[in-house]
Amino acid sequence: MNRFKRVPRWLVISAFGIIPIVVALVNALRGGAILVGDRAVFALLVKDAATGSFPSVGQYSWHGWNHLGALIFYIFAPFHWLSGGAAWGLFAGVALYSSALLVAIAWLGHRLRGTWGSALGVTALLACWVSVGRIASVDAWTPYLALPLFILFVFAALGVTERDRASMWLMWVSASVVVQIHVGYLPIVGLVGLVACFVFWWTGGNQRSITRPIATAVLLFTPYLFHLREAVRNLGDLAHYFVTTNEPSIGLSRALHVMSFEMSPEASWLAGPSEVGLIGEAPSSSLTWLIGVALALIATTVWVWRSAEESPRRQYLYSAPLIWTMLVAGTFAVAQVRGYLFPYVVLWRSIIVIFVFAWIAGVVLANTTKFRQPMITVVAIGLFVLNIVGAILPVVDNKTSTSDADNVHLAIKQAVEFHRTAPTDGPIMLKLGDGGLVGLYPALVYDLEERGIPNGIEPGTEWVFGDRALTDEASTLWFVCDTGTAFSLLAAQPEAQVVSVVTPFNEPDEAKVRQLQVQLATQLQTIGHEEFLSSLESPLVSLALTGLDIDHDAAAELASYNARTPEPGFRFGIVAFPADSVPDLWWSLNAFS
Repeated sequence: MNRFKRVPRWLVISAFGIIPIVVALVNALRGGAILVGDRAVFALLVKDAATGSFPSVGQYSWHGWNHLGALIFYIFAPFHWLSGGAAWGLFAGVALYSSALLVAIAWLGHRLRGTWGSALGVTALLACWVSVGRIASVDAWTPYLALPLFILFVFAALGVTERDRASMWLMWVSASVVVQIHVGYLPIVGLVGLVACFVFWWTGGNQRSITRPIATAVLLFTPYLFHLREAVRNLGDLAHYFVTTNEPSIGLSRALHVMSFEMSPEASWLAGPSEVGLIGEAPSSSLTWLIGVALALIATTVWVWRSAEESPRRQYLYSAPLIWTMLVAGTFAVAQVRGYLFPYVVLWRSIIVIFVFAWIAGVVLANTTKFRQPMITVVAIGLFVLNIVGAILPVVDNKTSTSDADNVHLAIKQAVEFHRTAPTDGPIMLKLGDGGLVGLYPALVYDLEERGIPNGIEPGTEWVFGDRALTDEASTLWFVCDTGTAFSLLAAQPEAQVVSVVTPFNEPDEAKVRQLQVQLATQLQTIGHEEFLSSLESPLVSLALTGLDIDHDAAAELASYNARTPEPGFRFGIVAFPADSVPDLWWSLNAFS
């Protein structure tokens, strides 16, 4: 019993927080440890880091550039060695990564605010995993990998305002890694870090205490030296995109409504994943919640400022500028998002809101009497337990990173069997047939490479997959399709061979759907309306093509078939062609993205 009492409370809290990670890992391994889409690309770049290809920049973005740094690939390289390159090694590595950062958050929270600080940090991380669902704590996807690092950064920044030496190191190191993983954190981390260092200096901190942590943060960009020209060019591409792009941002008005939603009772970190619209964008809410929180923040800030020097509430004075900076910087970062506002692009919004609420609650409860403290503690323990349960439930129900993972795995097994029964004399050239989001192409590149089946990507895509462009003469070409429409168009070409297909239809119905999609796609090409190709996957295809000079009876028939699919884009597959018989792809890949 005495030994148990000597166990640090932050370690006990960490142990409870790790439970959802363990459950997620077990479930992911039971589900086959399937890597698809961006996860497969991440695994390929980890392999490069582990085998001597040495990537120098981060993972790709569809906007035409890579994220800032490659350090995260080297962090996971040991797990590639330990697992012999197997996918389960990456899942285990992410589990250990998440656990280590959770323990670091709990330790730093305890160092700054005792048991309450540990509980806040762990609860914030669990709530963020609740907000995205599935097996996020073991998912090798960069938006999820950045979450625990950003929470550690926020805690460390708060510690810097209190002149905590360890916090200064952790702030700069976590800042360096998180901006390498995801460039979206750069403006928030930059502004919050700058304000924290200013407060540190203003309150009498030694300026030399900042020098070595900054130097260490810069050294974490050392992978740039492996391919310095590529790294510098990528920095230029990033700057050029954000300065000159014609793609409109979502704007401040919508950003305010999105932040307001995270302050409502329906917030994703309270109620689980929340998406709106056909493509699943981040939801908005009335500005009432944001205005209410802003007024509460103003009131508590004034309260802290006017508190007596000896009041416990006064300790919140120097962290107030940091909280305001986080809220403002986070809102403006959301406002600068280009294109669709997918929730995973702005995951920081939940973390910022949680810390704003925690700061307000801390100010209100700073002078709590001993009589009230037990009651508050009981409520806090209850909320902590509920959060753990909330984090466990999604990982119990899911064994894969995405809903398409099992079907992608099925398509790859069919492709491997096709290659076994009809082996080729040389390598396979893998080409994109469309620009869908199922993630079959990266998963196929990863799986064939792990199986030792000779293959290569088409030149010009090395910035996504690493140095895997095919240099030898291809024996056959495989067009990989994430959508049923592109698959139908390719399968209808002369000399086409279906390598694999995932479809909800029986053979006669599948043949009919292909025929209808090819017929309507050809008509859309003839009248110059290629932009409607993606609608051929939808149950609303007949409505979408209203007013166009096409066969509307065929559109209505196709709509009835599409209504039987579980979701748009459920059909996909791979089509092979001889190397000397490459079909003409008259459609743009963007037509399907």
